[in-house]
Amino acid sequence: MLMLMLSYLICFVREDYTAPICVIGLIGFWFNSLEAVKLFFVCIAGTIILDIVWVSIHGNYLHDYGEIHPEMSLVIATLVRTHKFVLAMSIVQMFMKAASLWYIRKFWVTLEQMKVSGDSATEMPAVKTFSENIDPSSAKKLVKGSKYRIESQDFCQLRFVWSQWKNTALEDFSENIDVNCIMLNGTTPGMPQEEDYVWGNKPMSACGSISVAHNDPGKGGSASQVIDVNLAQVKADVKYLVFSVNVHGMDYFRDIAKTTVGLAYGTAARTAAEFEFSGSANYPDKHGCLILCVLMRNLEGQWEQRVLEHPCSSPSAMKVEQLLPDIQRMIKILDEN
Repeated sequence: MLMLMLSYLICFVREDYTAPICVIGLIGFWFNSLEAVKLFFVCIAGTIILDIVWVSIHGNYLHDYGEIHPEMSLVIATLVRTHKFVLAMSIVQMFMKAASLWYIRKFWVTLEQMKVSGDSATEMPAVKTFSENIDPSSAKKLVKGSKYRIESQDFCQLRFVWSQWKNTALEDFSENIDVNCIMLNGTTPGMPQEEDYVWGNKPMSACGSISVAHNDPGKGGSASQVIDVNLAQVKADVKYLVFSVNVHGMDYFRDIAKTTVGLAYGTAARTAAEFEFSGSANYPDKHGCLILCVLMRNLEGQWEQRVLEHPCSSPSAMKVEQLLPDIQRMIKILDEN
């Protein structure tokens, strides 16, 4: 947006091509369009070369003929000053373009990861069948404080099924609740891995091991969200995968009739282990953040699940740093036990 504003200023002297290119970039950002972002990257890279040529020619011209003499008319002097201002802004914009290439490329990679995640999701069974296919007799029942050794050390899914909220329309419900995952290393317990997390509008971790497979508003009084956990792809120095849930501004946990969290291997419908909690029974009014469970490596290096159900001290932890103190306390307790 800043680059777009600069390009409009520069148009006082030169017909700057950056403005329409920035519009392409904004379209790519607003609509998560991978093709638009690719085009934006190529155009910005190409215009940097054109900017270098323009700045070189006009810089030499103003160096030789840009001196303002007292006998100059006001119009000519104003024109020269405007030319110098545009030259300076063009240099600033050129460096801004060069710096932005890294961020554009980063967003490009994120969109490609989202596309891969979305393609794999279409091959999976419909999420609305998950709650129907949870067999109470076959799934191991977990409670707060339970420890469960994960059988498959390569891949699993966490399936979150929410019952209809008491005072919230189902379509609003699914848009205002997010499951998050934060990765913590084992060498310095409680320190998050940079960018290796799933949070809000970031549906896949930087390493690609954690991704949102489904976010379904559901039918018949329940909604669901599915997280793919590629354990084999998690970095070796990561010891904890902490899963939490955030509610954004509508009703809170007290209005949830029931939540079921199931763990399954692969994309099979059968759930291997599950736990339930009821927000109305355990949590205060206007509390919108909860640490649900942790997948952690034990002393043998094997992954196991710990059920926490820990309400955060910050009722609405909308940023990673707001949630981190609670996570660090929980990790310390887990390490002691």
